Amino acid sequence: MSNPKISIIIPVYNIEKYIAACLDSLINQTMKDIEIICVNDGSPDGSPEILNQYAQKDERVIVLNQSNQKLSYTRNNGMKLASGEYILFVDGDDWLELNACEVLYDYAKKYNTDVVMFSCRLEYANKTLFKYAFEQDFIEFTGEECKILHRRHAGMIGAELASPEKQDYLCSACTKLYKKDIIDKYNLSFYDVTKIGSYEDGLFNLFYFKYVQKAVYIKKPFYHYRKDNESSSTSNHKPNLSGQWDHLFDIMESYIAENQMDDDFKQGLQNRIALGMIGLGINCIISDKKATRKIKELRRLLASPRYVKAVKQLSVGHMAVHWKVFLYVRS
Repeated sequence: MSNPKISIIIPVYNIEKYIAACLDSLINQTMKDIEIICVNDGSPDGSPEILNQYAQKDERVIVLNQSNQKLSYTRNNGMKLASGEYILFVDGDDWLELNACEVLYDYAKKYNTDVVMFSCRLEYANKTLFKYAFEQDFIEFTGEECKILHRRHAGMIGAELASPEKQDYLCSACTKLYKKDIIDKYNLSFYDVTKIGSYEDGLFNLFYFKYVQKAVYIKKPFYHYRKDNESSSTSNHKPNLSGQWDHLFDIMESYIAENQMDDDFKQGLQNRIALGMIGLGINCIISDKKATRKIKELRRLLASPRYVKAVKQLSVGHMAVHWKVFLYVRS
């Protein structure tokens, strides 16, 4: 039997309420030549039983059970099993449009591209928001344009800063179809999220896009990102985030230096650090600490030499008024 066209990797942990909807969207894809690798990360709920039920019904569903190792290692272990020509990442509480694999694969082959980027929908309890990294319906990236894409995973510069929120839409690993040959050839993997706090997707893409010679973007929002799951890793307070982000920025600075990246990479990272204050502030506010402790912690964070330096060199000329006000108050 030939290898599948696409391997879909799904981390699974305590999502018994949602995993069936995710798997239904995958086993019913219009493209049948896929494999669905479910990595059970030691779930103590009913998720493993649901996975086994699907695996018994559909031979394309593969279940890997492991002790709890968190998101990064879960994805990495899934990649080790993958035999597809391309790789898709889908979180187990999210889902895909039924024609996603077919359309993405067709674009990958038609344009002989190293990565296909696409859009997403944020699914709240009572509304859906469409989120796009770019406004054009279709973009083909080659040469210098791919270098800019690479740099954007370090951070935004210039006119890109008019929409800082689009950085996250671009950097998600779940809105890309990756070529497995590149991942294998350069031994790429996700960095341990417990050590960097977040942005494991962006860091993976920073490493991956170094080798991208051609990319395409299609505006179609194939990915449904569930936002009503209170147990999601993106909705919880992270007590060690400040130190973890310091480690993340150390890694990125070293990567830029070791690869002799130009000043745009350095500026992009400084801008990312400056805007990171907002994330640190929100993380502090959603903690269960008393108000006085929160204020003290915010002052400490905002006085950090790394952030003070980054904010001083941040150009706000292209930003919307609310961003300018926030950063002016801080400075």
